[in-house]
Amino acid sequence: MSTHQPPHGRTNPPGNDSSESEDEYTTAEGRYRSRVKKYKSPAEFSTPSVYQKGEEVYVYNPGQRQPLGPYVIVEVLGKEQYRIKETASGRVHPKLVQGHSLLVKE
Repeated sequence: MSTHQPPHGRTNPPGNDSSESEDEYTTAEGRYRSRVKKYKSPAEFSTPSVYQKGEEVYVYNPGQRQPLGPYVIVEVLGKEQYRIKETASGRVHPKLVQGHSLLVKE
């Protein structure tokens, strides 16, 4: 005895003759889709890194009152990633550090 089970996921109900060629700005779904396309695409131009090689920085550590450091930026990598080393000992930090975790003492 076999029973027919409907497919899972989105379906096109009978009588709905809408096509993909519809102007994507006329429907709510189309407007949403166009906004997603707009913000999903990468930047059209490269943005300069916030910190430069040789700059002295501190590393923000959640849960601690004082940041770690001081460190010196050894290498600037893409996507706001930095390789740093301790100023006092010269040891390179074992992991790449994200730009949002770095602080500069003023």
